[in-house]
Amino acid sequence: MTTLIRPATSDADLGELGALVNAVTPDDPASLEEMRWADATYPGNARFLATADGRVVGAATVGRIYFYPPEHLDLWASIVVVPDARRHGVGSALLRTVSVHAASAGKSGLQGRAWEHRPEGIAFLVHRGFHELERSRMVSLDLSGHSPTDRTSSLGSMPWRWRRSRTSRAATRRWRPAT
Repeated sequence: MTTLIRPATSDADLGELGALVNAVTPDDPASLEEMRWADATYPGNARFLATADGRVVGAATVGRIYFYPPEHLDLWASIVVVPDARRHGVGSALLRTVSVHAASAGKSGLQGRAWEHRPEGIAFLVHRGFHELERSRMVSLDLSGHSPTDRTSSLGSMPWRWRRSRTSRAATRRWRPAT
């Protein structure tokens, strides 16, 4: 399988990236609107598509870790590969691409998330020298049957914003290359 990596910059590219991410990781979806917001809010993000045999088989995103200042030494990276293209070098090619991008931005490390219910992702990272930085649990709230105008919460009549949960109940891990 010959893999080609190219930047994803146009709306069409980002649509393909979002469709791939949403198909492979539906519990952590992506949208064009969200990607454009992230680009405007945290400049310097880069996204890449991997193609093989004329179809998109992988995607990667790299950019600032939003809760750190811009001069932080690491960037955040995510890599997604369709199941039938795994173990053919696609993930490795995407990792090399985001690593080169990070180095060219003067960064010395990458961090990312791995899901407990996706052990193949953890194995991919461990095999490439990453180690676990932290582990956290997330919860989700199913808002089906509720309208955005419902304003009553367990806190009484305090208004709160509705947002569909985008997280999984599985534990997540942040990873960084071993030093």
